[in-house]
Amino acid sequence: MKYTPCWSVGWFFVPIANMFMPYWVMKEIWQVSSPPSPMAWRQKTVSPIVALWWLVGIFSGMIKYSRWHYFRSRGPTAFAWEFLSNWPGELDIRWINSEGEWCWGLMVGDIVGIAACILTIGVVLTITTMQERKYDKMLELESVEEEAPSPQAVEA
Repeated sequence: MKYTPCWSVGWFFVPIANMFMPYWVMKEIWQVSSPPSPMAWRQKTVSPIVALWWLVGIFSGMIKYSRWHYFRSRGPTAFAWEFLSNWPGELDIRWINSEGEWCWGLMVGDIVGIAACILTIGVVLTITTMQERKYDKMLELESVEEEAPSPQAVEA
């Protein structure tokens, strides 16, 4: 394999590289974990769920950690300042609408984040299942080789 276990985790913390390297690592892990076949593991196809997992994860991060929902509203600080400065008077409806837009932006980010978590669980469980099947197949082949008589024993 090209990527070591340390770098498989480490790529998540390297700026710029964390935007694409974890996908390549997961793709390699998927290929190595696939059931044995005559073709080399590097030539095996990867399920589109791996690409979907990464794209939804990137999109989730962009929504959560960007300020896009602030552009449509004045944000919670401005809302709180306006509320306290007009206390106990009336609050202008545009501020309530602005706060609502800000909250909707956060909610969309959370929904995409939940989808990213569900996809992560699906990818990890699928890879775990593939690795367990591959391990069972290897054990099965080892037991068959042990049961087969050696060439010296057949000649005797």
